[in-house]
Amino acid sequence: MRISAVLLLALGALSAGCADSALVDPPAGLTPLSATQRTVVETDNAFGLTLFQELAADNQDNVFISPTSVSFALGMTANGAAGTTYDQMVTTLGKDGLSPEAVNESYRDLSAMLVGMDPEVRLQIANSIWYRQGYPVRSEFLETNRSYFHADVEEADFGDPATPGRINGWVEDKTNGLIDKVIDQIPGSVVMYLINAIYFKGTWLYEFDPQETTSQSFFNADGTTSTVPLMAQQADLPYLVTDDYQAVDLPYGDSLFSMTVVLPSGDRTTGQVLAGLTSSEIAGWGDQFQTEDVILMMPRFKVGYKESLKSTLAAMGMPEAFQGGRADFSRLVEGGGPWIDNVIHQAVIDVNEEGTEAAAVTVVIIVESAGAGPKRVRLDRPFLLFIRERHTGSVLFMGRIAQL
Repeated sequence: MRISAVLLLALGALSAGCADSALVDPPAGLTPLSATQRTVVETDNAFGLTLFQELAADNQDNVFISPTSVSFALGMTANGAAGTTYDQMVTTLGKDGLSPEAVNESYRDLSAMLVGMDPEVRLQIANSIWYRQGYPVRSEFLETNRSYFHADVEEADFGDPATPGRINGWVEDKTNGLIDKVIDQIPGSVVMYLINAIYFKGTWLYEFDPQETTSQSFFNADGTTSTVPLMAQQADLPYLVTDDYQAVDLPYGDSLFSMTVVLPSGDRTTGQVLAGLTSSEIAGWGDQFQTEDVILMMPRFKVGYKESLKSTLAAMGMPEAFQGGRADFSRLVEGGGPWIDNVIHQAVIDVNEEGTEAAAVTVVIIVESAGAGPKRVRLDRPFLLFIRERHTGSVLFMGRIAQL
């Protein structure tokens, strides 16, 4: 089944922009966002919308991403970057006006606030760093990500065939089984994986009656038609109509989280609507929606998405991070040398009569190979030695050091 990308525009569901609601005032005792935290939210949403627009441009495929997941993963990675590599990363993320400490503190505080925002909604944000056994990662880099991102850190034997299974097991656990595999094997050049995982489960405030769900036609973007289970309900819901689209806000739990569905008007396409959207327009939805009596019909569906973000992120302004020999990750390892080989994003959403379950994983793959930075030899296991006279080529001594 193919679902139009913007039909399920759930950008607010996994970001903090949902705090503005036409349905409910923030509950008493809810800590207001600081100016810095609000800036982080706004920049995350702007970054996420740009990323979404880039991935959805010039194609008719499903697109489903978590901007928050991508931002958290790159935020951790940026703690190892320096020089122009760092500047490009934070500019792409929209945070070039903030100090590194302010950004880290806001990620930490925002994560805590989101997870505990609505007791009726389950939201889990988890981070981890896996690095090759013996790789001399700077302790400051690891400690910063432990402190601010609560990252699980593990030095692992990347040559052990069981290690990919352990990494995949961590992802499966943190996404409640929705995503069970992110890597198949570990290439010899990989020295580190930085992973963010987000899991969301919310029950509709107004659930759909399964008896009202019927098989109906869905008209795909490529001109074909599919038969899908179409849910239906009539309820008082936040509603907005513009020249370009109709939008309905579907609240979860205590209404602090919601899914906003956007339907293009007339012969407009989702691509045209998406290209015209701005993050400030999305931020203003909370004030523009009016509660109306709405008859809503929407598909019951489950969609998975997986994409490399390397070329997209490079085009958005951070090419140096992906360039061996130019990337500066000297705050990750002494002398620099490694670079980002790829950023893989994977997401799943399951929408039914009861609510929504969604998960996303972002994996930043750090590599280092011969020719990039200093070579590292760690003699912490048995080794051989040869004492030679270089002019004649005579080998004066040979040895194997097996025990010390």
